[in-house]
Amino acid sequence: MARVTVEDCIEQVTNRFELVMLAVQRSRDITAGARPSIPRDGDKNPVIALREIAESSIEQEPLWEELTNYFRTSEAAASAAADSAPEALLSASPGGGSKNAPAEADAKADKKDSDSDSSDDATDETEGEQWSEEDMLRALQEMQGEPSP
Repeated sequence: MARVTVEDCIEQVTNRFELVMLAVQRSRDITAGARPSIPRDGDKNPVIALREIAESSIEQEPLWEELTNYFRTSEAAASAAADSAPEALLSASPGGGSKNAPAEADAKADKKDSDSDSSDDATDETEGEQWSEEDMLRALQEMQGEPSP
C-alpha cells in the first residue's frame, strides 16, 4: 500500500481546499462504480482518489463539472425545501393543527404549574409538547395539502 502525502498532491492541485474537493468527488465516483485508473492495492476509495490526483492519472476538468452540478442540485433542493412553508409545521399542534397552539401550550403549562408540587425535590418535566408519530404525520400531510385521517 502506497502512502500518499499532501505534498505529492499539491504539485498537481496547488490549493488544498480544491484538492480536498476533487478527492471527495473522485472518491464518490469510485464508490458509484467508476473504475480506478491505478491498481487498488487494498486501498480505500479516498486514498485511491488522492493517489490518482498525485499521479495525474485522471482529468480534473470532468471532476470540477461534476462538483458544480452536485452543488447546484444541492442548492436547488435546499432552496425548494426552504420555500415549502415551514411555518405550517411550526403552527400545527399535535392535537390537530390548531392555530392557537402557543396559547393552548401556555394554558397547559400554567395548569401544570398550579397542579404540581412546588417542592425543590420535584424533578422538572420536559417543556413543550411531545409529538407522537401520528401527530407528526398529520402535520406533514397538512403541509402537503393532504387531508388528515
